[in-house]
Amino acid sequence: MRPLRTLRRERLLSLAGLATAAGVTEKTIGEIERGNTVPRLGTMRRITDALQVTPRDVAEFAAALGDDGAGDLAIGGTDGTDGTDPR
Repeated sequence: MRPLRTLRRERLLSLAGLATAAGVTEKTIGEIERGNTVPRLGTMRRITDALQVTPRDVAEFAAALGDDGAGDLAIGGTDGTDGTDPR
């Protein structure tokens, strides 16, 4: 999800800085930024809180850039669910 990388860099945050602020690992941020994984709702909320944006802001930014992964971002699960963890 390249838009996440762009938002992070616009805020002058390093990968480590965003990971620390969001309470996730650098690996997680890197995997999300490269589009190798779609974050769970809770993870995306922690990341967007750290960036001081909403998940919708990220999705709209991604859509404006033409990123095909925009619809998968924390708005809902990729399996048609609402993105919540049933556990």
